[in-house]
Order: sequence, then C-alpha cells, then structure tokens
Amino acid sequence: MSDDTGQTIFTEPTLDQVTHWLRELDYDQRFVGHSMTPSAGNSAKDMYSMRDMAIFVLGTRWDAPMLSDGFKGALNWMDVGKLVIWLRDVVRDVELAEAVERDLEGLDVYRDQNLAIASLVRQRMVQYDEVYRAANAAEDADHEAADAAVE
Repeated sequence: MSDDTGQTIFTEPTLDQVTHWLRELDYDQRFVGHSMTPSAGNSAKDMYSMRDMAIFVLGTRWDAPMLSDGFKGALNWMDVGKLVIWLRDVVRDVELAEAVERDLEGLDVYRDQNLAIASLVRQRMVQYDEVYRAANAAEDADHEAADAAVE
C-alpha cells in the first residue's frame, strides 16, 4: 500500500510476526549475496536472518569514491529476484517482498534497485523495532505492577 506521495506504507505487524521474520535461519534457508572490492575481488556473504540482510543491503555507500586510489570500500550485490523469493518464501514477510518487487519495477540500474530496497528494508526494520519496543514497554509495565502489588 502507498500513501499520497507514493511512499510504501506497511501494515503494522504483530509481535509474533516480527519474531518469526527476525528468526535465525538454517544453512539451507540462508540468502547469499556478494561483496565486491577492488583489492580482494568477490566474496560470497551468507545471510542467516533479516538482520543480516538489512546490514548487507545498507552496507554499500554509494557516495564513496569507488574509483579513487586507496578506496577500501565494497559494493554489496545481490540477485534482487532471488531476494524477493527469499523474503516471501523463507522469511515470509510477504508484504515486504511484494513492496520490493513492485518498487523495483522499471529500475534497470543496480544502484537504483539497491537504494529502493534499502529504503524499504530500513522502513520495515524501524517498524519491527517499534513493535519490539512497544511489547517490551508493556512487559516492563506488567513487571512493575506485579512488583508494586507484592510490596
């Protein structure tokens, strides 16, 4: 779903959904991207959770001087089609998978695709964090009330 400005709006997930989406995955469920550096070449990067993928997708600094002498940065690359499948079928955040697929339509340049994915992932991870914080605040309030009742 999008707002009037075209920005994707995700429905608020439950704590159970967030916990499931952020779980650690098994080896056969991992997502594989590649980190490419001028000095070391390409290396596969295994991602075993949404956290790993979020760090990976946000890890490319597009404003860095990629062609300047001595630059030690990396370009993180992933197959965006496989990412959509992984988000939908393995992580099971179908709404995020659909948003990635929709927002990448017509974007042919990988940099633009990466920036679009990063924006969606950042937005979704903030939402995950808000759900966790709200659940923890409620749990803390319950503990404080129980402690007060005992005294």
